[in-house]
Amino acid sequence: MGTRSLTYLYEDNAEKPFLCMYRQFDGYPEGHGEELGEFLAPLDIINGISGQKMGEAANGMGCLAAQMVAHFKKEIGNHYLIAPDLDQDAWQEFEYHVYPKHVEVRHCYGNGEVIFTGSYSALKKWAKEPTRDEDGEYVVTKATAKAAPKDLNEALKAGIVNVSFTKKSDGTVRKMKCTKNTDEIPSDRLPTGSNPNTDKNLYKVWDVEKQDWRSFRQERILNWDVA
Repeated sequence: MGTRSLTYLYEDNAEKPFLCMYRQFDGYPEGHGEELGEFLAPLDIINGISGQKMGEAANGMGCLAAQMVAHFKKEIGNHYLIAPDLDQDAWQEFEYHVYPKHVEVRHCYGNGEVIFTGSYSALKKWAKEPTRDEDGEYVVTKATAKAAPKDLNEALKAGIVNVSFTKKSDGTVRKMKCTKNTDEIPSDRLPTGSNPNTDKNLYKVWDVEKQDWRSFRQERILNWDVA
């Protein structure tokens, strides 16, 4: 007997899911929950495609659903698509309700309470080692999002930021995932402080995808948001 789970996907503001994936084994948070969090955490939910790659973004929840099935379905059995009925009894012990910006995890045995609510990234972190009480029961966790930094430098120091800017060389638009957070930069590439940046309008950042240092100027920034 395995630990069964159901994963429901919802469109924005929808009360009913449009897809349900049944998993027969390893449906507990430290299994399916962690794997689901690792799949979801890097994804941006976007409207329209402009050069994004698989694993970086989903063009709406339908695109996310297709990527999720392709990600998990590697063999016969274990993962199945079934009717997205909320009241069904598939002997599931856990349910994962995936919305465009957050996830709810329900423990269906007992009173079926929500044991986790939070962002995709928060799910990935929580599921690695969910909080339990002295009896081994899951402690309800609500991972509320922190207020987004209003200053770009503050955001870069806190984590990874998506920045769009025009390139000086040819005026084309460049989109970059970048940071100044030392936890995201390889130790052998950390700045030494021997050549400090004194130009407040010049941003020297670590390009997460290129794995190298890059720079852009304040006046060329089109927009930015926290990844």
